[in-house]
Amino acid sequence: DADSALQLLEDLEIRPDALLLDQQLGQGLSGTGLYEEISQRMGALPCSIISADRSPGLRDACDALGLDLLLKPLDRHKLGQFLRQTARGF
Repeated sequence: DADSALQLLEDLEIRPDALLLDQQLGQGLSGTGLYEEISQRMGALPCSIISADRSPGLRDACDALGLDLLLKPLDRHKLGQFLRQTARGF
């Protein structure tokens, strides 16, 4: 869940290179909400949201945040492309 992820980042005192976040995280924040919280604390990070939700609402939310949306079942080529692009940024 989002609270556990935020606590882990705080405990480890790390800033991730990139984020792969499932949209459905159970109770609390969604994946896009978690991204917003992490961004407020650490600044913008490359991020892809993973979801089976194909609704225009989720697409619009990801577009507004500048996030990639990877739909389930996950396409390994699209995931690889995201990781390669992220690695080139460093």
